[in-house]
Amino acid sequence: MATEKEGTSEVFDYERSDLPMWERHEKWMASVGRVYKDEAEKARRLKTFTETVEYIESFNKQEGQTYSLGINEFTDLTPKEMRGWCIMSHWVRPGKDGEAELVEYSDNEEEDLEHLEAQSKPSTKD
Repeated sequence: MATEKEGTSEVFDYERSDLPMWERHEKWMASVGRVYKDEAEKARRLKTFTETVEYIESFNKQEGQTYSLGINEFTDLTPKEMRGWCIMSHWVRPGKDGEAELVEYSDNEEEDLEHLEAQSKPSTKD
């Protein structure tokens, strides 16, 4: 994946607005390791990717914004899929040995908070 420096931020090939959207999508797929099950899903994801990138670019062109949006690993997800992803009952995070660790949360908020507090305390094991 080729990149170039523009100011202080890195510009990835898939962010180049001079490329056709299908090519940007292909470069983005390669950069995030995205593979689709078939051409129908790929076409649907390209449509979502295109709509999202157009929104991002339109938003970023507006005057007076205090922040900017960017393309990331979620750019091919629909808003409904994003909501589902954000509110799922478990998360995957890197474990201490670098392997993925599944963190499950219950319906008991107090129990979950206790678990999170215990996880955030420094380890006393040496």
